[in-house]
Amino acid sequence: MKNCKHNKLLVLSYDLPPRGGGIGRYTQDLVNQWAESGVHILLIGAPEVADPTLFEGHRIRIRLVKRGAMRSFSFWRLFLMLPWLVYKEKVEKVFITNWTPYGICGVWVKILTGVPYFVASHGKELMAETCPSGIHRALRKTVFRGAEKVFTISGFTRDLLLNLKVFDRKILQIPNGINLRRVSNVMNDGLVYDSGFRGKRVILTVARLDMHKGHDKVIEALPLLLQEFPDIHYVVCGEGVLKESLGLLVHERGLDQHVTFLGFTADSMLSSLYSLAEIFVMVSRNENGCVEGFGLSFLEAAAAGKPVIGGNSGGIPDAVIHGETGFLVDPLSTTDIAERIGLLLRDTALATRLGRQGRIRLENKLDIKLIAGKYLQQIFDSKFIKRN
Repeated sequence: MKNCKHNKLLVLSYDLPPRGGGIGRYTQDLVNQWAESGVHILLIGAPEVADPTLFEGHRIRIRLVKRGAMRSFSFWRLFLMLPWLVYKEKVEKVFITNWTPYGICGVWVKILTGVPYFVASHGKELMAETCPSGIHRALRKTVFRGAEKVFTISGFTRDLLLNLKVFDRKILQIPNGINLRRVSNVMNDGLVYDSGFRGKRVILTVARLDMHKGHDKVIEALPLLLQEFPDIHYVVCGEGVLKESLGLLVHERGLDQHVTFLGFTADSMLSSLYSLAEIFVMVSRNENGCVEGFGLSFLEAAAAGKPVIGGNSGGIPDAVIHGETGFLVDPLSTTDIAERIGLLLRDTALATRLGRQGRIRLENKLDIKLIAGKYLQQIFDSKFIKRN
């Protein structure tokens, strides 16, 4: 295949690390891999809190759009200058990590320069509840219909796009992937974390403390598990609006000695927690338009060789292969959640097998090199990718 060293790609993204959660981390991994493959990247649109040092490639140039009181002005300034910038930089294609807020910029660039744009979709931004006004719905339709291709991460998000009348021929389903090299380096270099967890049967959740993530249901399942596993300990990593209410729920259930909220956790510390944990659990559900489009944290747990338990909702069935890499549960059933956690705590051979199969699946199908290559094949019409 042809070397893509002369290809130039403009990436527009509002979700870059440390902001943006899973989308931010995924964008970081994709952009770095594209640059490593020989593509020249112009990355624009991240808020000023983004960390440019997380983008390693010498072919990556970054411009940050300021936030604050002048955020609206900054957006329209970017909007007006983009066609000139695309022409000046000889950009060949535009990739937009989320239709909002920069999708309309792709439409504008295409009208004035003819340069095609591609849009990624993730789940929440496609739900009716997140786009209540007629103006926003019209803008969303315009962005998706004008795109050359619309990338989606799961069967669930594909169905949402079809419901929005996006043409089937435009939709390409490419699952989320993970940078196994980065994860392995962090795992090897990680700090040893010990805050009274060693010797405990640790189950772990890494997710924002939002209602749809299902922390409350795991907490409610703990009393059922404690009858058989008195040394179980639930460790939660993440910040969010429910921190106080979840803490109150723990106290009301008398679980203060069995639950620890760690808040934001650095990668090096997180790697030790994955190593300490026996099971990763995130029983997300559809809650007022908030839903899991895929669930990158399931892949991070699988990279550590851990079995996973996920809520049978949204795009999680594409991330968790039931009975092969973990289990899907009814996210509203504390009994179902407790039974599956108990099964894996009881049958360590089964837990080990599921974790090992999850790791093998990542290596064979979901490594970021493979996933990034699939994107490039579509964006650059198979002119593609330098072999590394």
